[in-house]
Amino acid sequence: MAAVAAQARQFATDHVGPLLDQLQPYAQQIYSGHLYFQELLSTEHNMIPFLAWEEQLSVATGLSHSQFRFTVALFSSLLLVAGIRLFRNTTLRHLYSMVTGVGIIYYPFGSGIIHVFPMAFAAYLALLLAPRRAGAIAWCTVFPYLIYLHVVNASGESWKTGNMDFTGGAMVAVLKLVSICVCRQDSFRKNKEDLNAYQAAHQLVSTPTPLEFLSYLFGLGNLLAGPFFEFSEYKEFIELKGAMACWPCWRACGTWAFT
Repeated sequence: MAAVAAQARQFATDHVGPLLDQLQPYAQQIYSGHLYFQELLSTEHNMIPFLAWEEQLSVATGLSHSQFRFTVALFSSLLLVAGIRLFRNTTLRHLYSMVTGVGIIYYPFGSGIIHVFPMAFAAYLALLLAPRRAGAIAWCTVFPYLIYLHVVNASGESWKTGNMDFTGGAMVAVLKLVSICVCRQDSFRKNKEDLNAYQAAHQLVSTPTPLEFLSYLFGLGNLLAGPFFEFSEYKEFIELKGAMACWPCWRACGTWAFT
């Protein structure tokens, strides 16, 4: 055993050490790039400047800049949801949902929302190229990226000091992305009896279009604080089908609803 250990040490000295020395400059470049990437995607990079009235109200309420904007965005999203009543066309409802969703999320988080796009790209690529394994691929790509965000942003500690980042929104995004991929994968089960009632109700027999996918992902600012809902439920809401078929609800049915 002593001889084997000596050989291992000698091998490490002769081969592993020089290899690590050669890789060190590249490792430093990668780490520097990582730091630049993180700094670029912080909430400080926001094309919407922090205005005087925001500063005054932020001080008056005792909230940090990011907390104040998050609060404003959260309550503003209620008005944006009500605005979808103005549209009956499915495409327009998708566009309205997506555009307003991106805007209301960008307002507090700035360029931090770019974090959602690597996850969305991986998930949609799985839906297009490998729908039979889309759920497994999403779990192996999207979820590790969320863990990476939690580690590098140290979100729990940051939030204690009043600095909010997009990690919370990324958590909701991961729920949606993994869910839509798993529901697509469920439709390929040969024995449909293997699906429980919930899986059977929400399985996706076709891949959503890019517009449907992005509309569901960003829909009406839902990434701010959730809650999570299935793609099939969201599609019914947009297309005014199922429970949402009554249009307009407040006239024909005598009930109030955001649709």
